[in-house]
Amino acid sequence: MRRFCNFTFLCSFVPIITCLGGSSHTIAAEKQQQVALGPGVHIRNVDNPFDYFTNSWTVVGLKDHADGTRIAPNGELILAGGLRCRPLVGEAMVALNQHVKKTLRNGDLPIVRFDFVVNEAIRYTLEVFACPLGFESDGGYDWPTDENFLNFMRATLTNLKSQPAEAHFGLEWQPEKDGLNCEIRKTLSEKDPAVFSGETLFAVFRLPQEGVQLAAEGSRVRVSAALPAGGTARFVVRPIGASLVHSQRDGFRAVG
Repeated sequence: MRRFCNFTFLCSFVPIITCLGGSSHTIAAEKQQQVALGPGVHIRNVDNPFDYFTNSWTVVGLKDHADGTRIAPNGELILAGGLRCRPLVGEAMVALNQHVKKTLRNGDLPIVRFDFVVNEAIRYTLEVFACPLGFESDGGYDWPTDENFLNFMRATLTNLKSQPAEAHFGLEWQPEKDGLNCEIRKTLSEKDPAVFSGETLFAVFRLPQEGVQLAAEGSRVRVSAALPAGGTARFVVRPIGASLVHSQRDGFRAVG
């Protein structure tokens, strides 16, 4: 099987205002349905699109590539060698499940989108998509120009409360064999913390200068952001896939 490449995660926090008309009572009622993810963590899907399957999978990739990146019903990315990267939400750092709805952006773009609210406090919008390694031309979008490609996950977290709140987002890696113990180091540039387990690089973060903290917790990492009411914070994470772990390629330059 051809190996998958690294994927990248872009996160931003922006204020969002949503207005619901009185004639949308049925739809609004559906949106108020709560789904339990774990003890003390409930989510509400912002949209409830129809899905024929109750445990649906999807995939992101590039046109005519032999391989793609599968996305499990709980939002996990299935990478090279069976490595799984699982998004986590809430202060308790719980995984998503199949009840968190996913759609395509604008209904047809090849960008898988999750949009939900945790405990009626923090809105999470996660978007997953693929792009070629080289950004110099658009050719990589039309036909394979490299054996590998990049996976992006972009997250937008919004404080919906009228008072300050702390937002939490995490990534957890699960290899097919053995375990791993994450460690935060500096690499590529002095301002970009990276996630290692032993000598294996798993991700590189680009964080704002203040307001956002990164911590390693065993096989996962946690990003915590102190958000004022209506305030914003932005960060970028670019996880590195197995096929590029020992490459000399600078992951940040590769994606611009």
